[in-house]
Amino acid sequence: DGNGGYYYLDLSELKGETIHGEWKNGYEMYYSVCANNLHCWQQGDAQVMSSIDNRQTNTCEHTLAVWEEGRNQPILYTNGNQHWSFHYYNGEICSNGQNGEEHIRWFCDESVDTYKVLGAYSEGNCIFDLNISTKAACLSTEPKWMDAKQVFN
Repeated sequence: DGNGGYYYLDLSELKGETIHGEWKNGYEMYYSVCANNLHCWQQGDAQVMSSIDNRQTNTCEHTLAVWEEGRNQPILYTNGNQHWSFHYYNGEICSNGQNGEEHIRWFCDESVDTYKVLGAYSEGNCIFDLNISTKAACLSTEPKWMDAKQVFN
């Protein structure tokens, strides 16, 4: 933070929550916050954090990312529209052979208590973006402290 401290994105109140956003052509992106709560039976019976589902057939078409127990840390962008951006490279290989990539961005919005999906997008055939707003992403939000024994036991 420029003063020897750290900024902290606390999504603990949303852990396990399934968020989805309409993508395109009858497909939706699904994301379970900080958990592998999504089942993707068509892609090798995978438990994943994020996927693309076909609304017409109710099937999982592509796995986007796997939760790695907090090892993936977000990048904080403070220029312009302040947000936190998680970048995942552990999803399914795309049809063109390229490694899949997903960006999950959390934007600050003091008026959104839980979350609001801003949009689901793709860049080309293998880079996927899900933009979400919440007051938890605001730097003015005080982190909720808890005993470390609760976290690590």
